[in-house]
Amino acid sequence: ARTHVGPVAVQAWMQAAKARYQHVAEPLRWQREGQVVTVVARVSGCFPGSPLELAHVFELSDGLIRSLEIHP
Repeated sequence: ARTHVGPVAVQAWMQAAKARYQHVAEPLRWQREGQVVTVVARVSGCFPGSPLELAHVFELSDGLIRSLEIHP
């Protein structure tokens, strides 16, 4: 439910999440539809409900990640 814009903001979010939850993600499957790549991963760490499967939905543009949404 948050938006992080730009490499610095995304990196800060990733580092804070890693420190707080000490999580790891194991990719289980992926699919690509045009410029949208969805990776489903088993995420485990120090959080309620661990482990769980999360979909990481990447939207690509010119070979770069334009957006990323993560949801159950």
